[in-house]
Amino acid sequence: MKKIYAIFTLAILALVVFTSGCTDSSANSTSGISLDKTFSKSGINFNYPSSWENVQSSDVVTGGSKVIELGSLGDDSGQVFVQKVDLTKYPSTTIDQLRDLTKQSFKSSSDAQVVSDTRSTVNGVTMYEMIFDMTDPVNNDEYKHYYVVTGKPGKAGYYLDFFSLSDDFDEQLPLFKDIEQTIKIS
Repeated sequence: MKKIYAIFTLAILALVVFTSGCTDSSANSTSGISLDKTFSKSGINFNYPSSWENVQSSDVVTGGSKVIELGSLGDDSGQVFVQKVDLTKYPSTTIDQLRDLTKQSFKSSSDAQVVSDTRSTVNGVTMYEMIFDMTDPVNNDEYKHYYVVTGKPGKAGYYLDFFSLSDDFDEQLPLFKDIEQTIKIS
């Protein structure tokens, strides 16, 4: 009887040990949404939900400096635009300055209002996080943006503009932050 009990105990212990390594990508998530797709382009990568679609990129010029749109992802509830500026062309420009320029740009818009401005570190990289309220001047829809500025000094700066309708923002923000936590810059 002791042998059967010992074998049963070992079997339970083995089951616990083997299954403890099996986790899904939402295990450390505050949103509870699995981030099972990967965006990887031009030195930045991060995970995002499979319900989001990847839209083709194009070059755009913004504010007199060349900013490359790397991609646009999202669904009906929330989206992110990913952009890059090549800092090798602007070696004296810091990530702090990119953040300041972004904030100044939003503040100068009569349709935007800065709600918060914070800073964190993700995977050893500084993330400047700003939340803006904005009204679409064309259709008067109200949006909230979770804008992340990050990068590697002297190499590249990245802008991630997460946004949703204001009514959906509080529900989407945990997902946006979960995605941010997966960002890696190479």
